[in-house]
Amino acid sequence: TRKLNATIQRQKEEVELKSLKLEDALTSIEDSLEYSKLIQSSMLPPLSLLERNFQESFVFYQPKDIVSGDFYWIHQTETARIVVVGDCTGHGVPGAMVSMVCHEALNKVVKEKGIHRPALILDEVSSIVSETFAQNTARLNDGMDVAICKIEGAKLTFAGARNPVWI
Repeated sequence: TRKLNATIQRQKEEVELKSLKLEDALTSIEDSLEYSKLIQSSMLPPLSLLERNFQESFVFYQPKDIVSGDFYWIHQTETARIVVVGDCTGHGVPGAMVSMVCHEALNKVVKEKGIHRPALILDEVSSIVSETFAQNTARLNDGMDVAICKIEGAKLTFAGARNPVWI
């Protein structure tokens, strides 16, 4: 009985130690995800920019996980507004990482290169995303569903990948 009790006590201590390690690891992961959420949120345009450009607008942004592959993006030119809504493949961290790549590609194409036609924006962003992931030898199946609208006066120009336009 004494041997059995000693074995049980040793096993209990091992389980408690592993439980504490798991608790620490979970806390660390949750803290990291919450900080990642702040980083991802900082890339989204402020609601004031949307409200200034679209008076009767709203955003319903509710990621399934703490971070997500969903994003929206807006750019104002002298004569037009370009609005992008995207959903990158994957949920959680993988989707969020792909959305960051797509966001940066949009900045490069529209703001740096000055491309403002939705179809050309889509082509260029797609090329940048493909090039980014082509460097990896592992087979990745990453991409995005996206809708790009250019609003110039009363004229709407649209391009999309797996997303239609509804008027």
